[in-house]
Amino acid sequence: MKHYLNKCFIPCLLMFCSTGLAQETKHIDEVVVIASRTVNKPDGYITNLKGMNIVKGKPAASILSFLPNISFEEGKFKINGLSVSEIYVDGVKLSDTSELNKIPGGRIDKVEVKYLAGAENNAALSGGSIIITLRRPENGGFYGSIMGNSEWFRSCGFGNEDVGLLFNARYKNLSLYDNMDFGHKKIKETAEQWQAEQDIQSLMSNSLVSSSVNFRNRISLTQEFKSGVQIGGSYLYASSNPSPTTKTFANNEWTSISEVTNIHLHEGTIKFSMPLRDLCKTLSLEICLYHYFFVPL
Repeated sequence: MKHYLNKCFIPCLLMFCSTGLAQETKHIDEVVVIASRTVNKPDGYITNLKGMNIVKGKPAASILSFLPNISFEEGKFKINGLSVSEIYVDGVKLSDTSELNKIPGGRIDKVEVKYLAGAENNAALSGGSIIITLRRPENGGFYGSIMGNSEWFRSCGFGNEDVGLLFNARYKNLSLYDNMDFGHKKIKETAEQWQAEQDIQSLMSNSLVSSSVNFRNRISLTQEFKSGVQIGGSYLYASSNPSPTTKTFANNEWTSISEVTNIHLHEGTIKFSMPLRDLCKTLSLEICLYHYFFVPL
C-alpha cells in the first residue's frame, strides 16, 4: 500500500508544482521609458523640440511664444515679463531678430532659456537669454528652405513683400549657415484738415508715401575639433533705402519734399569655445565688430 501511495503521490506532486510554476511565469510586454523633453535648471530650462508637432509649418519666431515663460509683446520677446537681452542661434548672437522668421521650426533641435543674465553675459544686461541650437545636417549633407510672405492693405496703402532663404550644410566637422532675406515695404498715410475763419474756409491736405527695398544676409562657418574646441566666424550685411515723399496742399498751393537714404550695416563675429572637462564648464570668447552708416541722397 505504501509503495502504491508513493507511486501516486509523487507524480501528482510534480504535476501540481509544474502547474504552479506555469501560472507564475508571465510574459511581460515591451516597456518604453520616455524621458521628459524639458530639463529644469535653477536659472532656467532646456527643452528638446526635435520631432514635436508644434514646430511643423511654423517659423522659429512663432515657436518661441509657445514655450513656458516666453511671450512676444510690442515687437519684443520677453521672459517672465522682462525683455530678452540676447538671442543666440548656434552660438552667434543675433542683432536682428527678424532672422528667426526665416528659420523653419523643424530645424530646431533644442532651446535653452535663461531667466536672468548670468556671469558669462554682458554685465550691463538684466533680462534673460534664449539660446537656439539647430539640427546639424548629416556629414556631407545639406538643408535648404525658402519662405515667402506678402501683405497688402488697400484701405491704408500698406504693402509688404518678403522672401527668405536658409541654407545649412556640413562637411565632416565644418558647418556652413546662410540666412538671406529680401523684401519690399510700402507705406502711405493721408491726413486732411479744414480751417474756417468767418466766411472763409480752407483745406489743408498732407500725404506721405514711403517705399523701401531691404536686404539682409548672414553667413557663418564653424569648425569643430575632436577635442571639443570650436572656432567660428560670422558676417552680417544689411541694407535698406527708405525714400519718403511728403506732399502738402495749403492755400491753393502744392509743396512736395522727397528724400532718399541708403542705410548699410556690417557686423562681424569671431567666436572661440573650449570645454573645461574637469570643471564641467565651457570657456567662450566672442569678439564682435559693428559698423553702421547711412548716406542721404
